[in-house]
Amino acid sequence: MNAHVAKPIDQVELFRALAEWVPALDRAVVPAPERSERATRSVSATRLSPVPGIDTDSGLARVGKNEDLYVEILHKFKRNNANTLEEITISVDQGEFEHATRLAHTLKGVSASLGAQQLADHAASMESTLANRESLDAQLFELAEQELTLVMNSISQLGNAEEAEAGEQITDEEAVAALRELLEKLEGFDTEASAALKELQKTAPDAYRMMLSDVEDALSEYDFDLGAELIRKTLE
Repeated sequence: MNAHVAKPIDQVELFRALAEWVPALDRAVVPAPERSERATRSVSATRLSPVPGIDTDSGLARVGKNEDLYVEILHKFKRNNANTLEEITISVDQGEFEHATRLAHTLKGVSASLGAQQLADHAASMESTLANRESLDAQLFELAEQELTLVMNSISQLGNAEEAEAGEQITDEEAVAALRELLEKLEGFDTEASAALKELQKTAPDAYRMMLSDVEDALSEYDFDLGAELIRKTLE
């Protein structure tokens, strides 16, 4: 090992370390492809404002200032961690301290990556306690719970802001056509499926919104097959 870049990973620090330790190769320089309008807008976006419990500037820096990606990661965190503290409590009650420690460790790392440093600090304290096979102090657990609730509420507000940007609803016929296109992308494991889904969610008729939300949950777990099956059932 020549060097170490600590988590949460900072892209600038990572590339600086790589530049220092990876030998330069004598290769022809290939021009970078032109950015699409959507990609350029994503990288330079500044519509995110500071929110309670989350340092959005720090979080954005760790994803190369790609705001669309950052917001997507925030919502995935919200979906995946709603019951984390409850799961830790259950594990401790069952004497499964190793599992509880892993849960706290994951919560610490992901929170720090997102810019939720206070939550990460509480999770770190929990991890240290659990690693010693000790029960959590009630005050520490309460602080972590309060901070997690704050972070979750802040992410929900970001979701509300996105909904406010929704466009005019399309017709059922247009929705069906868009669903068929999305289905084709899912069946082909096309990485553009997520972007197509987000665009459709902005304009889809209300009758499709719950199904599209379920498809979004499936894609957050990279389950393209389930997402495709949900759309097929709707089209049938």
